[in-house]
Amino acid sequence: MKFLKENSYDIVRLYINQIGIAIFSLVLYFAAAQAGDDGISLMISVVISVFATAFYMVLIYTATWDLGAKDRIRIDAGRMTEIRHKGLWLSIAANLPNFLFILLSLIGKGAYMLGLGNGFDTLFAFSNLILRFAASSYLGILRGVFVSLADSADLYYLLQTCGFLVLTALPCLAAEVGYRFGSKNFRIFSSGKKNGK
Repeated sequence: MKFLKENSYDIVRLYINQIGIAIFSLVLYFAAAQAGDDGISLMISVVISVFATAFYMVLIYTATWDLGAKDRIRIDAGRMTEIRHKGLWLSIAANLPNFLFILLSLIGKGAYMLGLGNGFDTLFAFSNLILRFAASSYLGILRGVFVSLADSADLYYLLQTCGFLVLTALPCLAAEVGYRFGSKNFRIFSSGKKNGK
């Protein structure tokens, strides 16, 4: 709880990055839907999704790189104690809403498929709708991967929800790498600054 309180600003900032990419993705998906042909629309959606996901990973990496670099200065000055895997924990905290809605969706769809009642399908529909908005950058990838199962709706949506779980782990990995590299001042991307300026 102390970690969440002390790092709430950074956690919220990471979550806002996700929502920004989600809105960006949705706008592009709506434009792709205008293509008319389902095959072309799906292909465009997959390309949009791959681009948006890659862009999101770079945003998360860059944000946590900066945090790692700032924290290293504080740690070296003795004003802060090092927290192992801080980038990972920050991203997990920022993705808690996603993990919650993934869990509710899996429980809902799984229980419905086991015949435990229509209420579970309603739970799935509600939680999955929110998940699909919040993590919409992954939608095109998941549609492309599971397109062959589209005729079996229940299995299609269950496997897509499992796919959301796997893809939601990517920003956690990007955050951990970014934070670690930032704390060691190791750059993958150039800062754009020239020497002596």
